[in-house]
Amino acid sequence: MIRSLPALLLAWLPLAASGAGAVSAASIQWTELAALPDKLGVASPFVGTHKGALLVAGGANFPGKPPWEGGTKIWHDTVFVLEKPDGAWKTAGKLPRPLGYGVSLSTEDGVVCIGGSDAQRHYADVFLLRWENGELKTSPLPSLPKPCANFSGALLGNTIYVAGGIETPTATNALKTFWSLDLATARPQWRELESWPGPARMLAVAAVQDKSFFLVSGAELSGDAQGKPMRRYLNDAYRYQPGRGWKRVTDLPRPAVAAPTPAPALGQSTFLVMGGDDGSLVNFQPLDRHPGFPKTILAYHTITDAWKPLGEMPAAHVTTTLARWNGGWVVPSGEVRPGVRSPAVWKLQASFQKAAFGWLNYSMVLLHLLGMVWIGCVCSKKNKSTNDFFRGGQRIPWWAAGLSIFATMLSSITFMAIPAADYTDGWNLFLANSYILITPLVVFVYLPFYRRLNVTSAYEYLERRFNAATRLAGSTSWTASSPLSVSPASTSITRTKCSLRPSPSWSKPKSSRQPIRNTPPGFTSPAAASFMPEHSWQSATSWPAGRSASPRTRNWSSASAPNGRISAKHVHLPRMGRLLQTHGKRHPSRRPAPRCADQQEDAEVLRWHGLELMMP
Repeated sequence: MIRSLPALLLAWLPLAASGAGAVSAASIQWTELAALPDKLGVASPFVGTHKGALLVAGGANFPGKPPWEGGTKIWHDTVFVLEKPDGAWKTAGKLPRPLGYGVSLSTEDGVVCIGGSDAQRHYADVFLLRWENGELKTSPLPSLPKPCANFSGALLGNTIYVAGGIETPTATNALKTFWSLDLATARPQWRELESWPGPARMLAVAAVQDKSFFLVSGAELSGDAQGKPMRRYLNDAYRYQPGRGWKRVTDLPRPAVAAPTPAPALGQSTFLVMGGDDGSLVNFQPLDRHPGFPKTILAYHTITDAWKPLGEMPAAHVTTTLARWNGGWVVPSGEVRPGVRSPAVWKLQASFQKAAFGWLNYSMVLLHLLGMVWIGCVCSKKNKSTNDFFRGGQRIPWWAAGLSIFATMLSSITFMAIPAADYTDGWNLFLANSYILITPLVVFVYLPFYRRLNVTSAYEYLERRFNAATRLAGSTSWTASSPLSVSPASTSITRTKCSLRPSPSWSKPKSSRQPIRNTPPGFTSPAAASFMPEHSWQSATSWPAGRSASPRTRNWSSASAPNGRISAKHVHLPRMGRLLQTHGKRHPSRRPAPRCADQQEDAEVLRWHGLELMMP
């Protein structure tokens, strides 16, 4: 009963857990940083951070005329650096060549720049940009298996994943390639992995969250009658888990082609797809009056597999790269409408405020502690023996014992964690913790077996069945494998001792059990006979003074016993036929008698026969 009451108390005290607040539009803050030195801005630059500095390199724009007036797109090789959020941009150096529309990712060693294009061709080159002691340095990395641009990628752990894109500037089909580069290996090499189950695409959004790589939206290419590329805007999304492969997740509410990538991850289960071209104004005319791209932010939750709107961007930037910097995500420059760039640089920062614990939660904790103290005080007064302490005097009702056993196996964390894990990873964890499935076997087979043995723990049975060394080995191995668990059974290693002495008074047992057989000769109480095992009975009316049970022969022999006490170290009290027998006769079962256990009913029967159970 002692252990079941806390379980019941915990079950009825709904303590509210406090933690980080949910992601909401109010939790996202936008700050405008210093604009790029290029007054027109650039689209698809290489962006990243190294040694605390923000690097923006390359990109393309229309410096002469806008495209609808016949302007020419120009690629750039200038690298700008911003060392402080409130500082000013300065020129850091130049790229190996004018380049843009590649993938760039920040690592501890520098900014990895992958692929890209210029006015004539696409490239497979991969190199590392480093900002060291105020100087820009570059170093080569393994090239892609083929030239690629307008693709997307993200860093998951130490592995780079890139997907999709196009191989040439005039391609009418997008690539359906998925490559990885493990930077942790001594000699990194690109590997081609299984591609996603959907159509090929370019200008998709990549994201990393919940130990997975996500590929979202993008545009599928096909050729028209004149052989020119045509776009089909996609709103599908896919999740890749290393070792488990791809699976399709919930589609976006709308396409988000060329949205800033990689998408920022918030918390442990959310990432944001910000803006992007939804294709609704693809044929808008005139282009100089184009209203721009959608500003809506879409938040994806990896556990619920659901999308929801989460406010808007201050300005819709597409074809640009995000980089994490100073506790936020930077959106530098990019395209704000077809053919038009912006030099503006925005910083997104999500503020998570921990919910106040509150008076209600504090009250519940205090009430729980007071309840535990009260239970301890009340129950401690009822503990008169080790049997009371370990087994509640065997007075615990079945429902309370069942709740106690189940509360011991499962915790509140288990109840919260297993449903979420089952939702995301399947039922394997649930099945591994489904103790309820074997409960009938335990209830109808094992518990009655141990109940008949009248033992405190399974380790006591090991000693009876084998020896004390086996018991010690079993309990020690359990204790070693569960260093944080505290089990009364694991502490029951020492030998139980009890003694008997003549009782000063005679009293009738309070047991309500009825006799199950005839009273054996020499007994005056039918109630006492109800505790006897079935074997040949010997006449016994009282214990001979000054005699004790010999542990070697199990015979009664003369021995000195102080104060008339009779040793019963090797006698099992509930089996009264093994205890109350004629002295000088060998034990009928001819088996080593088990250790003693101090039950209240045993003591009552002993008092009926003029003996008293004494604990040393």
